[in-house]
Amino acid sequence: MSTSPVDRSTAWKIVLSVVVVVGAVSGLLYASMKEEIQLWKSVDEVQASPQTFEGKRLNVGGHVKSLVADRQTLDYQFEIESRPPRPYAVMKAHYRGVVPDTFKTGGEVVATGKLGAGGMLQAESIMAKCPSKYEAKGGAAIGDNATQKL
Repeated sequence: MSTSPVDRSTAWKIVLSVVVVVGAVSGLLYASMKEEIQLWKSVDEVQASPQTFEGKRLNVGGHVKSLVADRQTLDYQFEIESRPPRPYAVMKAHYRGVVPDTFKTGGEVVATGKLGAGGMLQAESIMAKCPSKYEAKGGAAIGDNATQKL
């Protein structure tokens, strides 16, 4: 029984196939992750230089200072504020869609979207923390002070 080495043309075909497959997989990973890569900023960081972030997709975290909700059209206008130890700053935001039950005035929120002209965040998604999970027993619950339009 004799074993012959792979001829040169077959070896090049194998190498070329491996390069193409690795390149295709790398390209797909890059393309899928590029959309998910987002800046994470606090309100005061964005307010310090809003022109830097205008038109960019970012996550903004803080507390809901005020909330105006039209629950029939699912339209929400709200303000996000930073809290100590960060310098105090406020950012206006707009969101249209279903919000979590814990999205309330005073609650923690992370809004993901693009910063528009004038520094308003056009949110595409909202995440809210449940404050009761982080309060000491007997602590006051944060109430829902949202103003509803009819």
